[in-house]
Amino acid sequence: MTMIKKILLFITFFATKLIFAQNEVLDKYPYGQDFYVGGVNQLTKEMVMVVKEKKLLPCEKSEERYNVQILVHENSSINYVKDFDTLEIQKNKCAFDFSRKIIPHLKKWMPAKVNGKFIGAIAKIEINPFYLVNSKDDPSKN
Repeated sequence: MTMIKKILLFITFFATKLIFAQNEVLDKYPYGQDFYVGGVNQLTKEMVMVVKEKKLLPCEKSEERYNVQILVHENSSINYVKDFDTLEIQKNKCAFDFSRKIIPHLKKWMPAKVNGKFIGAIAKIEINPFYLVNSKDDPSKN
């Protein structure tokens, strides 16, 4: 009877390790790693392209900005990270809504890599509608 308990304990231990290993997420990207193919410059360039294609308008207040947090999973899919700062969202509601219009069109997310293994990590991106709407097609030439 004790041998069966030991085997069950052993199986439970490894099953638990497997389940929790798959849920590992970093709160930020490791130093030197990009969360988007081509880096932040390419991300900004693609955001400008989406804004122009969708003919999005800037916010009434040019100073409105929103810092969106995106969880990039190990398979390059994404989810928004819940923002509990409702006061900041209300203060920058237009920029918040603007971010929700452009993020789904961005497709070149890269997961973080630790010890040769892809894992999920949180990317933080500032959305500045005024800048994106008024930018040149290549923002590095602004």
